[in-house]
Amino acid sequence: MYKHYIVISSAFTLGTRIALDYIIENDNDIETVKQDMKYIQGNAQNDIHLSSHFISTNSKDWEPVEKIDVFFSNVKLINTKKEFLKYIGSRY
Repeated sequence: MYKHYIVISSAFTLGTRIALDYIIENDNDIETVKQDMKYIQGNAQNDIHLSSHFISTNSKDWEPVEKIDVFFSNVKLINTKKEFLKYIGSRY
């Protein structure tokens, strides 16, 4: 079983919601998520709203997440925190 920790925000430039998907295997992974969320919040152009979700699947891939919960079906998966910031607006 794979544990997905998903961080979501709205990307008005794309007209959709965007997500970072972290696979949690140990406590260090949780710390990475916390650090990335602080980085995003600290570098975002405006106050942003982040939501987090936890879901388990049989795969590290994104597609099973979308199949288990339709809430995620129209969410654009983003690969890095810097790319995530690009879509929500960075101060820099």
